[in-house]
Amino acid sequence: SSGINAEYGCMDSTLIQRKHASIQPSKGEIGELEKLMKLVEQAIELVSGEMEKEDVVEGAEPTGEKRFIKSWFRMGDLPKHSIMKGYIEGGLAVFTLQKPTDTILKTICTKLEAHLKEKGDTESTELAADPANCCLFIKRSLPEVVQVRVNITSTAFTEDSETPAALPYPGVVLNQKHCILTMAQVRQTKWFETKMSVNLIVVLQLLKDLNKRIPAWAPLSVWSLELIVERCARSKGFSPLPPGRPHLNAAEVLRRVFELVANGFVVD
Repeated sequence: SSGINAEYGCMDSTLIQRKHASIQPSKGEIGELEKLMKLVEQAIELVSGEMEKEDVVEGAEPTGEKRFIKSWFRMGDLPKHSIMKGYIEGGLAVFTLQKPTDTILKTICTKLEAHLKEKGDTESTELAADPANCCLFIKRSLPEVVQVRVNITSTAFTEDSETPAALPYPGVVLNQKHCILTMAQVRQTKWFETKMSVNLIVVLQLLKDLNKRIPAWAPLSVWSLELIVERCARSKGFSPLPPGRPHLNAAEVLRRVFELVANGFVVD
């Protein structure tokens, strides 16, 4: 009986690896996205330094602090190593000192475009600001179609309302809901990096594929899928951190996820 189970487990693992390979982007696509992401990060650093040296936002009130951009972090599928074929996008969260406005977003976009031009990367690269969604897009079409989405946010949105807020930048403050969502995505990315192993990422990508292709799976968000996969593995005693703990293969984790779904866990 144990021999038969081992044989089926081996077959399951082979099928899973084959399916996973079919939904993975090519190494060339990932390489080009990584190059574009690094280029954008370097340009953001230059923009940050430039904005520290001069009052680039006309009409901004003096606050004793010229550092408009505080920090930036990668988020989303690139740092999670879970990018899917056909959607090659990296995410970057840029934190400003005060609540960002459409003016600061457009300023960052303009200066970012100027620095990318200095790099000589203009013919195949497009920039577009999207104030409604508090972000801007950098898209490169050659040699591979890849895109970086830069979300603008600030921790000022989560500060205690009783604390006097810093004077805002000129313009209209960006949508608070979108900005807070960006901060949540950064926290989720950091959680992912400490909780998920290679096998769990394989299972997650298979479920994301189901989520995209099968309407019954569509209501589940990616964050929900990440939690389900991690909890299914942890309930078996698996941990990606301490050595010597049980190591579940992708087939075992996927089986446990389907068992959970079959028992009505996600039924409202």
